Amino acid sequence: MGRHMKKPTTAKLTVRYMDGTEETYNRVREDHVFNTAALIDEVVKTNALLIETGDRLAVIPFHNVRSIEVSPPPTDLPRYAITNAREVSSAGR
Repeated sequence: MGRHMKKPTTAKLTVRYMDGTEETYNRVREDHVFNTAALIDEVVKTNALLIETGDRLAVIPFHNVRSIEVSPPPTDLPRYAITNAREVSSAGR
């Protein structure tokens, strides 16, 4: 790896469903590989989340999703994202 290249990070994606269940996925992410802001916009327009795990493809319609959480957050967020926020309370995600 070159001296100035970013080290890949493992991102965690948690999908929380309307019925209270959740699924968590891990993915090696290199921030420079894709434009996160454009990807988020595209995913929202399709009304479904597609997740490929190597041996299967999950197509998750947004009407079944209560929330999606990505950690650590991407560095390239859409302009409308609220950044540098600090959670002070949570009422049972």
